[in-house]
Amino acid sequence: MACLFGHKWNGCICVKCGKTRDEQHNWDLCKGKCKHCGKPCVEQHDWDGCTCKRCGKTRDEQHKWNGYVCTQCGKVSFDRITDQATMADIVKKYRWEKDTYKSVEALVDRITDQALLVDMAANTYDSSLSQTIVKRISDQAVLANIAKTSLKDVVRYEAVRQLSDQELLSEVIKSATGEFKQYATDRLTELFPDKSSEINKLLAAAAYNGNLEKVIKYLDLGADPNAIGEATTTALGWASYNGALEVAEVLIKKGADVNKSNRDGETPLMSAAKNGHTAIVELLIKSGANINAVDNLGSSAVRYAYRKGRSNMVELLVSRGGKYLGAK
Repeated sequence: MACLFGHKWNGCICVKCGKTRDEQHNWDLCKGKCKHCGKPCVEQHDWDGCTCKRCGKTRDEQHKWNGYVCTQCGKVSFDRITDQATMADIVKKYRWEKDTYKSVEALVDRITDQALLVDMAANTYDSSLSQTIVKRISDQAVLANIAKTSLKDVVRYEAVRQLSDQELLSEVIKSATGEFKQYATDRLTELFPDKSSEINKLLAAAAYNGNLEKVIKYLDLGADPNAIGEATTTALGWASYNGALEVAEVLIKKGADVNKSNRDGETPLMSAAKNGHTAIVELLIKSGANINAVDNLGSSAVRYAYRKGRSNMVELLVSRGGKYLGAK
């Protein structure tokens, strides 16, 4: 009722009844509305280059660049960088941020200097960027060296993925150990399946001949310790058959299955027992060989030794729990 006798205006709003009028607005030009009633108006900033002097809002134009950084708003524009060494330095120091990762990754794609890329692969903090960097390295010899010497797993594995040179990949396998060696071996098998088969055959043949040097060489090149040779006999089976103790030791150390039999069911222990190779029998038993395994005819290692008239071997096997199994 009080407004019947006149409004009490504060700018565009009556403080008694709240009525508004279209005059005496208190405009906030930067926000584009009246501070009192909220009526919209055309947004008008007081621009100084890329920054509004009144509200501090920035716009993506009229920047004041110093290199690739705007001195006024702090915006970074990697597109302005032309020096590859500067790009490399930024990539190496980068710490992951969702909003900037793609821009930094794009820097990697612009770097063509192979020496810089090699240095970046070794010294970049971010693992994902390290993988991207290795993919940019084209020299196979350089990739092989990275795979052999890098202390970062993500870099070593990516280098192997980028390798396609058979000889260089074989060199990486020779110097590798553990899971990484197996990974590189799988890569060689994937790229050169015939080569892998050939190495396995060579390993089995070297084991048959008791050639320790060649056995080590082929294992280093990625041959399977359970490689199968003539008569479906494993490398360890042939080493056991012929009494090649050092070869057997190396194969077992590399993971050869001491119980893997040939097509007749003859295990390495049976082969060593029938030929009187005491040291290998001891090695196989110590390494977990099943002393009472039987072949396809049901014969055990004790029977193999007995049929060959090797009484000392029979006595040794029995003392270790061996039983005479098979035809009398």
